[in-house]
Amino acid sequence: MSYIDLIHCIPESLAESVSIDDLTETVIKIDAFEERQAQVLDYIYRQRLIRLVCTAKRGQSTVKDLRTFAEHMDKVTLPVRIKKLDHLDKPYGARWTAYLEILESRLAALESDAPYHLMNRKNVKEILELILEKGTVSRKQIKETLNLKPANLTRILNMMETSELIESYTVGREKIYSAGANSSVCNPKIPSINSETKRGASYLRLKEAV
Repeated sequence: MSYIDLIHCIPESLAESVSIDDLTETVIKIDAFEERQAQVLDYIYRQRLIRLVCTAKRGQSTVKDLRTFAEHMDKVTLPVRIKKLDHLDKPYGARWTAYLEILESRLAALESDAPYHLMNRKNVKEILELILEKGTVSRKQIKETLNLKPANLTRILNMMETSELIESYTVGREKIYSAGANSSVCNPKIPSINSETKRGASYLRLKEAV
């Protein structure tokens, strides 16, 4: 991890390349925010929020991506850090708290519908069982084994990957799928989740200073 010079950087370039770990380290080390530092951070946060929330709707980003960013914003909006923004012209603290609320809402929506509810959708269970049986399966193998149309298969796989039922990587031109973090929902020995055990996004609000 490395400290980022938020004053002399190019925000557009930084927004595309900076890691969450580096952002977290940088924010933690700032004793008193300058206007330029807050402006750059706000730009980065807005761009990342837009990208993650919009692509999640199309199944191109994962719950993990959203959760990682939300955990960072949770640290940024600790009361001790919000106070460091109070002297600035714009209400950055209120903005960043709003960004976190949007992320939490999106996470709650994704996690409430998946992976458990997703298992009831057509072909999802069959695809997951095939992947669990084989270990790794190519997109072509899934298509041919289950006789699925390409458009339908793409939509189903995107939903499953967003819900972390599966994960993927590319070998040459072929996409390969393996079991994801939530693949255990296919195991009938695991009890169904209920309202008392379902985890929402509220855990993100545990305010522990780093």
